[in-house]
Amino acid sequence: MARYRLVVLASPTPGREQECADWYQSVHLPEMVALPGIISAQRFQRAADLRPDAQTWPYMTIYEVETVNIQSVVKTIADIASIGGLQMSDALDQTGTYAVFYEACGAEVFATT
Repeated sequence: MARYRLVVLASPTPGREQECADWYQSVHLPEMVALPGIISAQRFQRAADLRPDAQTWPYMTIYEVETVNIQSVVKTIADIASIGGLQMSDALDQTGTYAVFYEACGAEVFATT
């Protein structure tokens, strides 16, 4: 099976940061990891900018995906979302959310000690 990463960049609705964080962690992530092929999820918050002039998002989520057919996972997520199978929150600014699947294209490199 191939492994992929789904990277989602997102912003909360202004003034609803904690509500968004609570929903994302306790509702959305468990719903997503219950879908076929998604084996883990972790949220991150922006800590520093290398390019302060570039567009950035305050939050990133990385989902680990394992499947023989990435398009089936993409379709499942789209289908479930289209019928309301994912509880979305308006505390998430969905207009600026960015999501993309990535596949490794080289070996992982580690620091030497």
